Amino acid sequence: MGISGGNKLISRAASRAHIHSVLRNCAGPDGQQRQQHQEEKPPNSKSRRKDTKPQQIATKLFQYIKYWKPRGVTCTTDRSDRSNIIDAILDDGYRPNHRIYPVGRLDKETTGLILLTSDGRLPNSALRMKNKQPKVYEAVVDRRIRNTDLQRLRDGVVITTDVARNGRHRAVTQRTLPCRVDRVDDYCIRLTLVEGRNRQVRKMTAALDYVTTDLMRVEFMGISLDPLEGPGDWALLSNDEMDIVRTVLANAADERLT
Repeated sequence: MGISGGNKLISRAASRAHIHSVLRNCAGPDGQQRQQHQEEKPPNSKSRRKDTKPQQIATKLFQYIKYWKPRGVTCTTDRSDRSNIIDAILDDGYRPNHRIYPVGRLDKETTGLILLTSDGRLPNSALRMKNKQPKVYEAVVDRRIRNTDLQRLRDGVVITTDVARNGRHRAVTQRTLPCRVDRVDDYCIRLTLVEGRNRQVRKMTAALDYVTTDLMRVEFMGISLDPLEGPGDWALLSNDEMDIVRTVLANAADERLT
């Protein structure tokens, strides 16, 4: 038999009264249960560090390429610049499915490894915050390098570089961070830098009265030039190299949550 409209209202009111009575009894006269519930609330997720696993990072929709940049190529996507890196890699046979960007920069006269990608997360993840990735250069200078100067480079030298921010340029003079410097031969050194100051290697050697005659980046982010054979050569990143990319992206994602 159905319940009439009036009886339905009475039944619902009785149910609500019963529920409120149960809640009051659970809370106790001094509200201790309610206070305990508030204390057990999980902390704000933004204040926790999330351990993002590299395998959780989606990369299948993007392209990742390493390119042996030739001398004379400018690391810009501005196609009005006839030396731009996009036209250069197209001329060298690469056909991207999406718009790609260089990860960082090499100056026009510097050769060697540069990564290009359609993944907009990678430049920020590899070059900014606390997750800046190491870059390895080989520099040839105009005279024999003294051991005392190797140590001075390791300890840091004072250089002035141009810093651009919000369309404004200013000169910044300060000491470079300590870095690893190894001798390759009498005229060649290998430097491992985390900083990314404009023309930093050339200015570091100039600070000690050397002229850098040839400069090549041989490694970035743990990724080397291998198996590229020379300027203009390019390759898609290998599975092992993609593991490095995913780890860098995961670490940067965790950094943003701390």
